[in-house]
Amino acid sequence: MKLTRRQMVLGSVLVVTVGSLIADRIFLGDEGSAPQKALATTETLAPRPTADIAAPAAEPPPSSVPVAQTPQTGLAKRLEELAKSRDLDPAEMRDAFSLDGSWSNEQPVQGDSEQALQSPAEAFASNHRLQAVMLAGKRGGAQVNGFFLTIGQSIGAFQLVEVTTRSAIFQSARHKVILQLQDK
Repeated sequence: MKLTRRQMVLGSVLVVTVGSLIADRIFLGDEGSAPQKALATTETLAPRPTADIAAPAAEPPPSSVPVAQTPQTGLAKRLEELAKSRDLDPAEMRDAFSLDGSWSNEQPVQGDSEQALQSPAEAFASNHRLQAVMLAGKRGGAQVNGFFLTIGQSIGAFQLVEVTTRSAIFQSARHKVILQLQDK
């Protein structure tokens, strides 16, 4: 059987790799490769002194106590205590994991303004501009407000359902919107 050059290179790499593994285990041993035990301490941070207020007397550093021996408090409890110590009202804080309003399908109510009186289809048509179309059978697409969409993709509640030579047709559950290409 004749080996190709590729097979010889791969075989050489395999031999070098296995040889390195054997040398590592035999000559270098397992010393220092096992996980080490770690100790942790809990330390509260004192507020930084300002120029007007004298710095408080230094407290002795907390002793090194393994975590297993410290009393366990839940994260929620610690966050509540932190909020109380800094006079923060959790009801006034924004949820960091909530979606931005632009992700919502709901239309914002803005008093008696024109936009509040528009239907969702009119609001969609006035807020979106068709910039380009690409015809490719059932796989066509449209560029709207700088974003390229293929048929089936959506902007908010409106899904791109069809692309013609000069327009893109979007449809929601109750509305149909046709965006036209504008002449320059």
